[in-house]
Amino acid sequence: MSWIPPYAVDACLKALATRFEGADHRPENVVTRLGLQFWGPAEDGGLEFVRHDGIRVGAADVEKVVAFAHERGISAALCVYNYDGAWNWEKARAAFAGHRSGFVARLVAECERFGLDGVDVDLEGNGVFEEDRAPFADFVRELGEALRARSKDLSVAIFHTPIYNAPHMGWIPDWKDSVDFVESMGYHDLYEGAEKHFFKYSVQQDWCRTVAALPPEKLLIGMPGWLGSWGSGGRGSEVVDHLRELGDLPHPTGVCIWDAAFSGEGWLTPEVWSSLAVLQAREAKLAR
Repeated sequence: MSWIPPYAVDACLKALATRFEGADHRPENVVTRLGLQFWGPAEDGGLEFVRHDGIRVGAADVEKVVAFAHERGISAALCVYNYDGAWNWEKARAAFAGHRSGFVARLVAECERFGLDGVDVDLEGNGVFEEDRAPFADFVRELGEALRARSKDLSVAIFHTPIYNAPHMGWIPDWKDSVDFVESMGYHDLYEGAEKHFFKYSVQQDWCRTVAALPPEKLLIGMPGWLGSWGSGGRGSEVVDHLRELGDLPHPTGVCIWDAAFSGEGWLTPEVWSSLAVLQAREAKLAR
């Protein structure tokens, strides 16, 4: 999975269409799901197109990306996020807690309007918000039920420890049966050689599997598409090294890459996309 932010629509579509001479695997036939990060919550439970650094997206952008994705067999999801110059958790809370059913209805209606395949919830709070755990769970469960009734999927982005910020890994058990994917947003914090316990790929998978009872194939481990190398130890610091570390895990786990411009050095190479295809095939074998 990857995302298309409002300020990089054309750059992402260009990167996704990259082809490598003599190679079978490329972004457009390996990426299975795109989150269109084009919407933000309103405090009254509504939904609005976002403006980012003066760039505003609209219906034409949605239609262009959905057409691009569906022509290639890629699922396109409505990504709702609460960044408006800062991560505005108060606005997110007003929508998912204060106007839960109306917010759910608006998300579902927007999916139907544009022929989208699901919703990606990227509502982030920096701080301690445990009092919001229960209303957030109620929101995810209600949204998941509404989407499932329409054969659409749901994913939720989470912080990559069970301690800090909202929503975090510790909240997963409350709504794990209502989602199709959980995206761990560790990005460059995550690598198998990490000294911090929760930042190891193996610990991410094992904790979610054993403590949260989340099936491993539902976990998508975040990778930084804007970097060509990160971390140390393990198999190495290059993109392919980290992909091979994911292949070493005892259970298949998906990947989510921020963002689909793949601007980090080395991402747009045949080695990376053949390695991602290997991970994809491993997960597909489990599904059968």
